[in-house]
Amino acid sequence: MIWPETSFRQPLVTVAEGYDPPKDRVHPSYLAAGQSQLTELTKLLGTAVLVGIDRIHLFPDDQGQPDYDSFNSSVLVDSQGTILGTYDKMHRVPFGEYIPFAEWFPSLYGFTPLTGGTEAGQGPAENLRLGEVLIAPNICYETAVPHLIRRQVNGASESTMPDVMINLTNDAWYWGSSELDMHLACGVFRAIEMRTPLVIAANGGLSASIDAYGTTGQVTHRQQTEFLLVDLEGSTMTSLYRTWGDWFAIGCVLCCVVFGVSRRKRRR
Repeated sequence: MIWPETSFRQPLVTVAEGYDPPKDRVHPSYLAAGQSQLTELTKLLGTAVLVGIDRIHLFPDDQGQPDYDSFNSSVLVDSQGTILGTYDKMHRVPFGEYIPFAEWFPSLYGFTPLTGGTEAGQGPAENLRLGEVLIAPNICYETAVPHLIRRQVNGASESTMPDVMINLTNDAWYWGSSELDMHLACGVFRAIEMRTPLVIAANGGLSASIDAYGTTGQVTHRQQTEFLLVDLEGSTMTSLYRTWGDWFAIGCVLCCVVFGVSRRKRRR
């Protein structure tokens, strides 16, 4: 079962390896709440879940006091409540999830409604498996960035390509406008480029299933409470773009430049 971006509201708290936060600053119940509620959810539903969640990562500062980074994440939990893996969003939305240059000038947050920004994930989810199914998750408008999706698919496993891409997004900001159609169109392009099926779980719509040929199957309505029961066929195909990336397009541009320059010389 898939829930959209940030739909699970209890944060998942992780702690840096070897660090034991002082109990007078960080109560043990806060550390365990996310895991406990995720376990409770999977037992209630009787199935594994992939949910959008806020992840808080605790680590010691220079004085040994607890500090933290926050991430816009997804977490995969099996039917027994065991966390199988997480993915942190890599491509953040400027002025929505962070303020540009605020790392050097934190006072910039004082001029915005944001109290603080999220951190960018450091890489794609690796070996995020549920049984035999290898998943490549992405969040929000990451499906609008072709080279990022290619990096996520190629980084999902060293030996095999993922069986499915899953996009978790909150598009309720757009109130059913044409942005929903444009976001869905981006997903169609990414499925074709990677020759990999894509499932979209979108708060506010449009949730959808797209096969490896870019054919859109089921699509939910706008701003309505709905669910999709999706049966997707995996793909063993590869693609020129997945293998070579933007080199073909770059080569076409260079050829156009060479032809243009040579034609200009001939005219002279």
